[in-house]
Amino acid sequence: VSLVAGLLRVPALEEPAALAGALSLFRAMYVNLRGELRGQTEVVISALYLAPLEDKNSPEVVKEVVLEGLADLCALPAFLADLYVNFDCNLSSPNLFERSAKLLCKSSFPVSGVLTTSHLLSFAALCRGLDAICLRCDGAASAGADAA
Repeated sequence: VSLVAGLLRVPALEEPAALAGALSLFRAMYVNLRGELRGQTEVVISALYLAPLEDKNSPEVVKEVVLEGLADLCALPAFLADLYVNFDCNLSSPNLFERSAKLLCKSSFPVSGVLTTSHLLSFAALCRGLDAICLRCDGAASAGADAA
């Protein structure tokens, strides 16, 4: 818990390298301890990943680091499913899957007509997430076919 509290102090620094390290550390924690980090996952996703993307005043380099980190999480086969099941399906929790998906979709489209790195990173995160969902579905279909 104190490690997560330390991670939450990183955005105040707005140092991209420190933020990238914090996001990488959270990803490693999530991969190894995801069952025990539900409450911390909600706080970290909201504060470290979604808040900088929603803040119009966040520097572009910070948004790029966050989008790269979010793309890495979206590539994990269970991440988006976990967000949906543990948060969106729970009436007392925030809709983290919906919020993430909306942000990535909105950030993928260049409103001004100028394509930036952030647009490409958002699109890449969406694609990685969809690939992970497809792999998960293919795995479930294969397991069902093997059982029959």
